[in-house]
Amino acid sequence: MKENRDNKVNITDLTPQVFKTMLTYIYSGKTGELTVQSAGELLFAADKYELLDLKRVCCDKLKSCISVENVLKTLVLGYLHDKDLKMFAMDFICNSCEEFEALEKTTEWKNLREKIPSLAMDVLTGLVKSKDKKLKRYK
Repeated sequence: MKENRDNKVNITDLTPQVFKTMLTYIYSGKTGELTVQSAGELLFAADKYELLDLKRVCCDKLKSCISVENVLKTLVLGYLHDKDLKMFAMDFICNSCEEFEALEKTTEWKNLREKIPSLAMDVLTGLVKSKDKKLKRYK
């Protein structure tokens, strides 16, 4: 292995900042101030290296900042890295049904339909079930 000869490991799927934040967390238990963007990037690293506490920190940040503008990105992050985050995003979408028309027009929705059609179908199924429950309450 090249790593044995060079005493170097190349990590190509993390930015230096994300790697530094991950190492800081490993040694100190602190992440510093996380943005939604950095929490998403760090979630990828935490999942890859099985840092469960760091995954929880990232998911908590993403949940606390969820909005119509970022819910689809959060949904995909959950789909890829954390089932509870996925369900949180699904619930947000389903409980904000009136906002779906805005989501449907976004590039993120188009990309989701093309790249992960099963997840897009899950969203639509969840919306139908949510609307059905609301209609039954009014009967």
